[in-house]
Amino acid sequence: NGDVTLQIESSDNMEFELEQIVLSGLDAREYLDLGGITYFSPNISSGSVETITVNAYDDDGYVYSKSLQIIIGETELLINQDFEQQNNWVVGDIDDNASAGIWALDVPNATYDEFGNIVQANEDHTNNGTTCYLTQNSSNPNSPGQSDVDGGKTTLFSPIYDLSDYSGAIVSYWKWYTNNQGNNPGTDYWKVQISNDGGQNWLDLENTTSSNNYWKLEQFYINDYINLSSQIQFKFIAEDIYHDGDNGTGGSLLEAAFDDFSIQVLLSEEECPIGDLNQDGVFNVLDVVVMVTLILGPIDEWDLYLCLADMNGDGQLNVQDIIILVNLILN
Repeated sequence: NGDVTLQIESSDNMEFELEQIVLSGLDAREYLDLGGITYFSPNISSGSVETITVNAYDDDGYVYSKSLQIIIGETELLINQDFEQQNNWVVGDIDDNASAGIWALDVPNATYDEFGNIVQANEDHTNNGTTCYLTQNSSNPNSPGQSDVDGGKTTLFSPIYDLSDYSGAIVSYWKWYTNNQGNNPGTDYWKVQISNDGGQNWLDLENTTSSNNYWKLEQFYINDYINLSSQIQFKFIAEDIYHDGDNGTGGSLLEAAFDDFSIQVLLSEEECPIGDLNQDGVFNVLDVVVMVTLILGPIDEWDLYLCLADMNGDGQLNVQDIIILVNLILN
């Protein structure tokens, strides 16, 4: 009960009208429809992934935070892999050395620590799906250390994708990563890397020890990291690292799962073939006839024909545009 403050944070490239609002006199567990309390607008051209975060907190110090990633630009879905069947992803790198918790395509079996906290995922992420890639199932839900990642790293490779024909691309996937429980919480790594030369060289998309004991969406604008090519590949690494001075077995309870991988490509804005008013691919007297008809009006598709016929770029259609078009045809 009491006041709740909502605070909105965004990427530097997002503008919004409302930053903070205080809601007074709320009952416990009360649901609110905030409606259109704010308006967001991108401050950049097509080709980006931006983040908006809404934080809610009350006088007692309770904080709830929710982030939303937004793709800027019109996209087309090129790759959509839900891992509900066998596929051409590959498990295992030449230097993998984990003794347990190897990546496998399977139906998740949840595990729980001694306090009832979930460690391994209890279900995959796909709607009406069953399987995902995970770091080995346990046969005992109350023994999370039985098959978590131990003794090193395990790697999952994507196929090689040809993105050379596109101006931009965005990779998205859902991950589950547990690293905050056990003898040495927060000491192991989740890494996601990308290559544009078929796996010869790699750059990090993620390199973190932060846990999410829930399915979390990650999205990256690939162009921010590498140049697009015909040899784009990804790899996903869960790694149990031993540090001098570690307690017990030297590892945290490390589990990972991965599902619903996709690549969206950005659609290039179509260039307007200025002067080709009938859009037949050539400039001739037929285009002049169409322009005269437009000038005499009225015009139903003003934006389209202004793009096609405004030869001098002054935002108007008149005899000057006819003269320029005639000269273009004669020359």
